[in-house]
Order: sequence, then structure tokens, then C-alpha cells
Amino acid sequence: GYTGTIGVANAIDTLIEAAVFTKKNPEIHYVLVGEGKEKISMQQKVLELEVVNITFIDSIPKKQIQSMLGLFDICYIGWHKNPLYRFGIAPNKIPEYLYAKKPIIHAFSGKGDLVKQANAGLTVEAENPKAVAEGILTIYNLTNSQREQLGKNGQEFVLKNFTYSSLAKKIVNIID
Repeated sequence: GYTGTIGVANAIDTLIEAAVFTKKNPEIHYVLVGEGKEKISMQQKVLELEVVNITFIDSIPKKQIQSMLGLFDICYIGWHKNPLYRFGIAPNKIPEYLYAKKPIIHAFSGKGDLVKQANAGLTVEAENPKAVAEGILTIYNLTNSQREQLGKNGQEFVLKNFTYSSLAKKIVNIID
């Protein structure tokens, strides 16, 4: 599943193209929750590629995101290859996904990969639909306990590193 803006920056086209590679697995279904400038063109792309295992859901209130994430088996976040990412990234979506205790497919080619640091899923090459599909199938083929461990790793990482108290301590250490 994916929650957020359906726009150029989020590489939703890569996820849609990845769905083509998993068509033979009818139990794998993609849910994209959100709105954005690219939503209509992405819906059109789904039709053109004849992908039937994707559902678009309209945007939901922010306070309902964790409930939606709880329904997913795997969370997706993707990026484009961009030299700017050599300095790292800081999207709100990654801590939300980590906190949800779900394995994450992170299509990213840059530095500062929180998913990898947290051991909370798989990072695959950005803009590579086949790599995304292979990552999804890899996590799909894990045991329930292995998937749960990835999710638990993510939640523990976010609670250790991104609570207000842990961030305040880091700031105090920098200032001192």
C-alpha cells in the first residue's frame, strides 16, 4: 500500500509498472490512497497496462493514516534518481510507515536510507519497476514472523530516534 500525494516526486508510475510483474499473483493487490496532480494520469496508466490488481482510494484525513497502514501487508515509498538525494531525504512518510510496524519497500538511490538503517524492509533501486516487484515478492515470500520482525524493527527504530524526547536530547547534545 501507499498513502500520500500521487505526484511526480513519489514515483507512483514505478509502482504501477511493478504491478505488471506481479499480475500472475492474484493475491497481491496494490492500494494507493491519496490525491494529486498525477492521479488521473496514473489511473489511465493502470488502464493502458491492463493492471487489475490496483485500487485507488481518495485521500483520507491524516489522523486516519495509521489505521489505513494497519490494513496493508507492505508499505511502499518511491523516489526518482536525483543527485540531490546524495545528501539524504527526510519525508514524513517513512516514520509513519515505520511506526505502523509494516515492512517497507523503499525504491531509493541515495544516502541516509532510514529503511535500511532500521532493518525494516528492502531498499531497491529507484525507478526500477522490476526491482520493486522482486522486492515485493521477496517480502511476500517471507514467513509471517519474518515480516513481523521487519515491522517491529521499524517501530522500535522510530520510537528510539524520532520521538520528541529523543529528538530534544539530540538537539541538546549538539548545542552542548
